[in-house]
Amino acid sequence: MPGESLDDFGSVSASDLKVSKLLGVVAFLVLIIACANVANLLLVRAFNRRREIAIRLALGVSRSRLVAQLFIEGLLLAGLGAVGALIVARFGARFVRVLLLGEGAWTSSAVNWRVVAFTTLLAAVTGIVTSLVPALQSMRTDLASSLKQGAREGAVHRSRTRVALLVVQAALAIVLLSGAGLFIRSVRNVAAQPFGIDVNHVLVGHIQHGSVGMTNAEALSANLQFIQGVKRLPGVRAAAVSIGLPFNMSWSASLFVPGRALPELKQQPVQYAVTPAYFDVLGIRLLMGRAFTDADRLGAAPVAVINETMARLYFAGRSPIGECLRVGADTMPCTTVVGVVGNTRRQNIREGLMAQLYRPLEQLPPSLTDRTVSFFGYFLTVRTSRNAPALVGAVRRAMQSTNPLVPYASVTPMSDLIGRRARAWQLGASVFTAFGAVALFLAMLGLYSVLAFSIAQRMPELGVRTALGARPADLVRLTVVRGVAPAVAGIVIGVVLALASGRAVAAMLFDVAPNDPTVLASASALLLAAGVVACIGPALRAARIDPMRVLRTE
Repeated sequence: MPGESLDDFGSVSASDLKVSKLLGVVAFLVLIIACANVANLLLVRAFNRRREIAIRLALGVSRSRLVAQLFIEGLLLAGLGAVGALIVARFGARFVRVLLLGEGAWTSSAVNWRVVAFTTLLAAVTGIVTSLVPALQSMRTDLASSLKQGAREGAVHRSRTRVALLVVQAALAIVLLSGAGLFIRSVRNVAAQPFGIDVNHVLVGHIQHGSVGMTNAEALSANLQFIQGVKRLPGVRAAAVSIGLPFNMSWSASLFVPGRALPELKQQPVQYAVTPAYFDVLGIRLLMGRAFTDADRLGAAPVAVINETMARLYFAGRSPIGECLRVGADTMPCTTVVGVVGNTRRQNIREGLMAQLYRPLEQLPPSLTDRTVSFFGYFLTVRTSRNAPALVGAVRRAMQSTNPLVPYASVTPMSDLIGRRARAWQLGASVFTAFGAVALFLAMLGLYSVLAFSIAQRMPELGVRTALGARPADLVRLTVVRGVAPAVAGIVIGVVLALASGRAVAAMLFDVAPNDPTVLASASALLLAAGVVACIGPALRAARIDPMRVLRTE
């Protein structure tokens, strides 16, 4: 029909693709945190081995051979980690898939030769990177000072290196934690959106009738039989058939109002063809006039129901009930507006509200029905009185039993259709939360290990402080303050990095600014609390120092 067009929305969401690409960036940040942590631990280990290294050098071992040994040790650790990663990927891939996406399955194994090759290469690079700092430190070993028992010269320089690595971990952890907060707020904002439909207890059935050899007339008859068959199922309250469905498919049409200049719209109104129970099934509110009845069929006066937005745009200042609409062309017969319903979302959660037109399914002209049904097929919507997913099998069997030409019927909870539109934000929240938790744990582990090593090195100093009158509370406070200092520095740098990278994720968020102060403050507070928790063990150890034993040992 002139002026009418079909819209296909089956493509993959751009937001899904953006968030999927963001997965690689997030994983890389976690890898950097892990590398910094391992490098820090290896640095501590190398410092504890300074006498061994000094003895090897004194016995004639070349520094290049010693550096090679440290690199081999790092590569061995990375190799073992790679093997463990491949085992986890082999047996845990499906769990991760369900955890992050909640649907679908891989048709091939998660581990193939490309994955093995990439993991091997990454393990080699990681082993070299994590061994680089300890190897460089060993090349600057002072034989004279290192061979002295209890010598601590050069410890300040090495301590700065360890602190710098801790700051890097903390800063990147802030970036990941703030990203988790932003996406979690986006998910909450999406859930709070008024979709205009009551998606709870609603199932959607769909059959592409052209693929099973039905004519459009046979398809319409079969779907009307579907309604009667499905309504007899226990737990089913109502059922309807439509061409087009919110958050799935729709088609647009040109509209004309005799004697009125219509506003210029960026997008043509969307229309649906529905049976009378459609509004009740989806919970769309009737605001004015009436809904469709069984009398609104082919041969009766053409009628239509419009949404609130169309009433405001096309009939501003007066009631639209009884007004004439010409659908498709200004030469078409009048279609009388008999009701106004609430706004519903068309397809995208982000898009604004638009004009929508509903027409009785049985009043649709055969020529238009042929086009739309061959493109869309019919949708069966079912409202249940109990848990909708539990009735999926029963509804599918009822649809298939109605006509022998139907080999399979797709039945999906309406909440899943909308959930797919929110998948990008859910995926972002899941990924950032999971990796943020890993980053937080690694930061705590790194801070604890370095602080525990520092306490062990400073036992004589702490013993002297205790002998001079320092109380255990003073030692705890001193240890916690010094231990939390790298976390505070990392928080400052991390907040700056989060603000700088906010533009990259701004387009993926929903109704939340990338520089949201609440999110940044929460991420900072969480990391600071984690830093304090990591300091408790070493601080308590410092408070229990026996000055007599420490000084006697010294």
